[in-house]
Amino acid sequence: MNCMLKGSSISYHFLILGGVLLTTIIYFSCGSTNKEVVKPEKELTISKSSQDSALVEEKRHIVDIEFNFAYQYYSHKDFREAIPHFWKAIENDKELRFPGMYYQLGQCYIEIEELDSALMAYEIGADKIPDNLYIRERLEWLYEAKFEYDKAIAETKKILELGGDKSYYFIKLKDLYLRNDQIQKAIEVY
Repeated sequence: MNCMLKGSSISYHFLILGGVLLTTIIYFSCGSTNKEVVKPEKELTISKSSQDSALVEEKRHIVDIEFNFAYQYYSHKDFREAIPHFWKAIENDKELRFPGMYYQLGQCYIEIEELDSALMAYEIGADKIPDNLYIRERLEWLYEAKFEYDKAIAETKKILELGGDKSYYFIKLKDLYLRNDQIQKAIEVY
């Protein structure tokens, strides 16, 4: 009988020890201190920063690939095939790494005779890169072709500010004023 009591006493101690161990495990896995809460937030911040950096790098890679495809099609005069690649590169190019692609995209649309789309591409390019002389020249040309003389005049003035050929663009400005029935301004420019 004494043996039986010893056996049940040992079992009882193991049961108590197991309960304490289980309680300890539950307490430390569920409960936390302030230090433990701060540490995961820091890790989360570092992880988010790493993810952001990886996303930026991935977008750069997409821009490189898409621009290369677009440029290959463009240089081989396959303008229709170049267009979607230029758009994909523009969509991902937040750093304006290839500012010439707005000009090239607009040129693709001109080559396939979609002037409204060309105008849209150049307007987007002018918003992103306001001091690009080539884009401004194309905008002026398209506005004039669409008989939007007020816009063509504004672009011609910007071209002159950016250092465009003064002798050519002052004559152009005079002619645009004449077409827009602004005789006095045409005389002033002349």
